Amino acid sequence: MPSVSQSDRPLLIFESEVDLIVREVSHWPHLETGGDLFGYWTQSGAAVVCLAIGPGAGARHHATSFYQDARYLEREGLRLNDRFGLQHVGEWHSHHTLDLPHPSGGDARTVRDALARYRFERFALVICTLSLSRQAAVEEVSLQGYLFEAQRRDSYLTSPWVVLPERSPMRDRPTAAAGSRPLPRVRFGTGRCTMNDLRGGPPERRALETLGERWFTTPAGQRRLGDELAAFERAGLTAKALVSPSGDLHVAVLDDRAAARYLLPTDYPTTAPTVRWAGAEEGAVLTRTIAELGVSWDRDTLLCELHASLVDRNATEARVEGSDPAVSDRGADDRPSRQDGVEVEGHS
Repeated sequence: MPSVSQSDRPLLIFESEVDLIVREVSHWPHLETGGDLFGYWTQSGAAVVCLAIGPGAGARHHATSFYQDARYLEREGLRLNDRFGLQHVGEWHSHHTLDLPHPSGGDARTVRDALARYRFERFALVICTLSLSRQAAVEEVSLQGYLFEAQRRDSYLTSPWVVLPERSPMRDRPTAAAGSRPLPRVRFGTGRCTMNDLRGGPPERRALETLGERWFTTPAGQRRLGDELAAFERAGLTAKALVSPSGDLHVAVLDDRAAARYLLPTDYPTTAPTVRWAGAEEGAVLTRTIAELGVSWDRDTLLCELHASLVDRNATEARVEGSDPAVSDRGADDRPSRQDGVEVEGHS
């Protein structure tokens, strides 16, 4: 049996995704169920779970095993990578009332095989257990976080939890409809800490905190990101929030006039974004700061407003100079794709 060590790298997850997992586990009190975790890895090797999914329609649930719907997992993985640049960082499944809060031998082998097959460096595994009341209702769901690394062939790590408040900014809808059954009590079996706890820890933990608590993981940041994407939608433009493997947030904008990406700094919106335009020549990309473009920045300015201003400014300068604009006018049959001027985040 693999040895187990305590990790100082927590598993960061939004509260909405914890709710989804707990709700799914409660729905299968006597059979195993499961799903998958999508997000990104910090440079310190901690997983940040932005979205969790449950079992697909074709999943198989048994008393001592669970098999995810492979087609559903592939479809959702591609969708989340295309839309947000999220990576498949782990999976979760339940051991219901089996009193087995750690990975079974089969679980460990499955993760090890996946690490080798897909050449992953690491993979998170969440094991869920539950307890029932005398009336057979689910009273408590316990979540245990584990970290498997390719370099550790005969061991894995336990991970404490950091629950980021409120709903993930990348979740379109609440995880449950109004009036649904209340969630049972939740216990974090491998421990729980806060961002503040990490700030008070050793230097390597403080570095992890800086990487993990991005502006868009805070309640105010979630509201700001929602406002940004809603403004583009009202303007009839397609905008996608993408998280890079290093945890930086970019907003990619596609329209007939311009393909652009806005790289948002860690203290956004206090500091202005950097703009990356798709050039008129195939493959050309121009990266400029707001100052270099001669545009003033106010923290209350939305990206959609900035985008419209830059497109208009660019078109005006092109007419005055008699040259093609840096962002080429494209017809409906030449609409920019994800490979046309807008970078695509890698799917590891």
